[in-house]
Amino acid sequence: ESPVNPSARTLRKLASLAVLLTVPALMGAIEEKPPIWNVVGKRSLRVWVQQSQHRDAVRRAVGEWNAQVLPLRLRFGPDSSDADIRVYWIDKFEEPISGRTTALDEGGRYIVKADVILAMKHSDSRILNSEEMRVIALHELGHALGLEHVADSTSVMAARVRVRRISSGDRKRAMQLYSANADKR
Repeated sequence: ESPVNPSARTLRKLASLAVLLTVPALMGAIEEKPPIWNVVGKRSLRVWVQQSQHRDAVRRAVGEWNAQVLPLRLRFGPDSSDADIRVYWIDKFEEPISGRTTALDEGGRYIVKADVILAMKHSDSRILNSEEMRVIALHELGHALGLEHVADSTSVMAARVRVRRISSGDRKRAMQLYSANADKR
């Protein structure tokens, strides 16, 4: 047998080895959970929103997440220094996005702080209206809660949001993240 023309037995051994090496990596990826907020002893997250004409759009988005009856609630606070989630505004992003969320976690298990940045304009300089801002805030607050992008185009957590409301799938994913099993991570 030569390296250029391996036998069928060698190919089967290599294929078996590839499966043995790949399956644990895939299982880790499947079982890996995104960081969430630790809800034990903390049932609400303080949200601070920087002054803006779109502040009410964020307030409506917060109300919509609260209406999902998750194991934690969002409540507004007057001070950014003690807020769990802080919402800031920028003029626009250079890339074709209208929002970005950065969550700080403690070693990948629990989120301890989140910053949401919302653009006043699309990257093409078109000014966002209040309804668009509410939907972008819904999406970014979902990230702040620990939700990731999904392939479902009916979800507010789709990478390119096409809907105006939190879907039953969004609610289900959030409930799964914060279920009683979450603290067994």
